[in-house]
Amino acid sequence: MKPSSTADGPAFLRAAENLLPQDKRLFEDPYSEKFLSPFYKFFVILMRSPRILNFLIKIREKLTPGIIGGLICRTRYIDDVLNNAIKEGVVAIVNLGAGMDNTCFSTSRH
Repeated sequence: MKPSSTADGPAFLRAAENLLPQDKRLFEDPYSEKFLSPFYKFFVILMRSPRILNFLIKIREKLTPGIIGGLICRTRYIDDVLNNAIKEGVVAIVNLGAGMDNTCFSTSRH
């Protein structure tokens, strides 16, 4: 089954978050890059250069202000809520989101 094309953007931004220095990341998503199409993987490879990463982030912020921060903060918030639920004894979670999300993998590590 092919994922929805609307899932590419969030997976790409999660992969870009991994390119930030560890002390600046809100979360780690080691799988997001693996889900990307070759088109998006190409940009992630380019963005390994901090100058290109900063340049592309600035362009995206001008085109759609707040979209990167909103998605990154939303991802961190969901991870925090799920981790707290797991600590409180929740044993099953149903993810109804569409896309290439690894929340189940990232929360199970904590």
